[in-house]
Amino acid sequence: MKRADDLLHYAKTRDQWERRSCGDGAKGERLYDWTAFAVHVKDEDPADTFTHWLVLRRSLHPNRRGKDGELHREVAYFLVHAPAGITVSQIIARAGGRRQIEEDNEINKQLVGLAQYQVRKWTPWHRHVTACMLASAFLAVQRAQIPEPDPAPEEGADLGKDHNPGVSEATG
Repeated sequence: MKRADDLLHYAKTRDQWERRSCGDGAKGERLYDWTAFAVHVKDEDPADTFTHWLVLRRSLHPNRRGKDGELHREVAYFLVHAPAGITVSQIIARAGGRRQIEEDNEINKQLVGLAQYQVRKWTPWHRHVTACMLASAFLAVQRAQIPEPDPAPEEGADLGKDHNPGVSEATG
């Protein structure tokens, strides 16, 4: 195989797709069909006790118009460098968590200035990113320690005399 999309034919032929969720999105659970192939990457040997995998993620419904003018299901490809003993299901589960990492990085760009560096060398860039990630971790810990507010009482609920300031009890 020379290209990642050459494996799509084999994925359709063997029909070993797993339906998995990538987590919750704006419209509910984000479900996709997933499959994976162990691959050899030219001029890139994996580290000792690791292997390369090509993971394919296919949308459930046709959502992309192809060159032929027809609607097709979108397929995304991920190259994974994983421990040799890992299962395809474990690889798929971890690949699904990628979106949360991307969202966290976007938030950190705005919140702690992750993208606000103007350096040209590795060491200052590394220091800046490390400081931003430390600030982000600190903020996350601080936020986790704030207690959740009590839920608002339902409208029309009997709150009793202690919850109605300005109303005094009649004496007689």
